[in-house]
Amino acid sequence: MAAKNIKSIDKGEYAIAWTLLRSLRIQAKLSQQDLGDLLGRTQTFVSDAEIGRRRLDILQIYEWCKACRTTLSAYTQMLEGTLDVLPSNLPRVVREKRPRMPPAIKKGPPAKKAVAKKSPAKKRSRPS
Repeated sequence: MAAKNIKSIDKGEYAIAWTLLRSLRIQAKLSQQDLGDLLGRTQTFVSDAEIGRRRLDILQIYEWCKACRTTLSAYTQMLEGTLDVLPSNLPRVVREKRPRMPPAIKKGPPAKKAVAKKSPAKKRSRPS
């Protein structure tokens, strides 16, 4: 079986990167909502980044660090220092990709059939 290409977001090292982002927020005594407000984003955005569901680019990480009252340089030094001491047997993949399930079809109560009401026939008078 051929080796699969593993995206960097799924590598074990990436879990450390997003864990360090979370630790920056906690050290700054910010809630996810507070950080989201400072970034002009939602709490969900912050949560997704912290659990690895959302990938951040370097400028977003820079803004995250600034909002947490630290520097990008300090974050990268922490990340590099942590990655340098990792054991060589670190799992290569953080999570297994699962096939997406189609969204569930919501079934509500059956729609009522519209019944056309017959109105009584009106007698038309003809002009004389």
